[in-house]
Amino acid sequence: MKLVLLITFIWFYNIISAQNWAQSTDFPGANRDDAVVFTIDSRAFCGTGQTPWFDPANDFYSFDMITHQWTQVADMPTPQGRQYACGFDNDTLGFVFGGENGNTFFSDLYAFNPVTNSWTIKSTLPSDGRSGSACFTIENKAYIVGGRTEELQFTDEVWEYSMTTDTWTQKNNFSFENKWRMSGTSNDTLGFTIFGFDDTLGYSNELYEYDPTSDSWSILTTFPDEARNYASIQYLNNQLIVLFGMDSTNQFYNDVHLYDLSTNQWETIASLPDFPRRGGKIFSKGLDLFYSTGLLNTPERTNETWILNNPTSSLSNLEIEEFSVYPNPTADLLNITCTSCANTPQFSTIRSVLGEEISTIKIDENQVQLDISGLSSGMYILIMLNQTNQEINQIRFIKR
Repeated sequence: MKLVLLITFIWFYNIISAQNWAQSTDFPGANRDDAVVFTIDSRAFCGTGQTPWFDPANDFYSFDMITHQWTQVADMPTPQGRQYACGFDNDTLGFVFGGENGNTFFSDLYAFNPVTNSWTIKSTLPSDGRSGSACFTIENKAYIVGGRTEELQFTDEVWEYSMTTDTWTQKNNFSFENKWRMSGTSNDTLGFTIFGFDDTLGYSNELYEYDPTSDSWSILTTFPDEARNYASIQYLNNQLIVLFGMDSTNQFYNDVHLYDLSTNQWETIASLPDFPRRGGKIFSKGLDLFYSTGLLNTPERTNETWILNNPTSSLSNLEIEEFSVYPNPTADLLNITCTSCANTPQFSTIRSVLGEEISTIKIDENQVQLDISGLSSGMYILIMLNQTNQEINQIRFIKR
């Protein structure tokens, strides 16, 4: 009987651990591309962008990354909509900088408070208005990199914005030509940008790294496929995930590339099982990666939202493969196997599918047994945390 249960678990575990795309709840506003997104806690906030009527928008919506439900929030209080703006956030506020509407380029900055559902204007950038800048945050500072200041006029300026003091500081210029439409992301200490147009409208395929301590840029590596623009990049679990975009021949892509910062290697993972697209917005929670809105190769703007579960490199997957549970489903006892936990104790949390944290467990043996008979029947998520309290895997199990 135990053997049958273990075989059942292995089948279930492989399905859950695979890099699978699934369609989530559609964005409720008008179809659009070139919008902006920021995240606060378990919610992503998406708005502005170009609609099918070529009319830049200023409406905003909140997406709950646990329940997958959208809710409209307050519009940006601006007389004009905008596209190619830049979004970033801290623990409590979301920010939208710049963008363009026709030949008008903005240098303003707005902060959104989700508690009061209200916007506040902050300090204006002390330089030209711009659109299509890359942006990322490190600690409580945002970095605005490059952009377009007028038609076919690109910049290499880098500006630092302190979300604590509401002040701007110009940093050393970007070291590799003027750039527009780069994509940016960051971890706790470094910023990363990729792609971008230069002044001749040439396409770049370098991945760049910014060190705020030395205020310096370097080329980290070269993208292994066609150079492109209107792509997206997201830092997730010590990896950089690069999605979609359009190349210089106007070919659209639905591929997903992963750069592992620990092995310095690229890998291609699960492509989106739908139309190639560009100019959508990317955000994440735990090991779930979301992509919403964008322009399809049909060409039509879309309101689709997609989720990619566990976009993890097979090159650095050992710690994930060491974690398993059985039997599944179970009515009372759940066995957790972690082959390295006797030497390196780790913590796991059990959550409901709605995100409610039920308990936290310290695992300091290779196998532990939990009594879950007190849980209500249904599906739950067991989340493994590494030594820095980051999620490294999650497994769904069913309580009968």
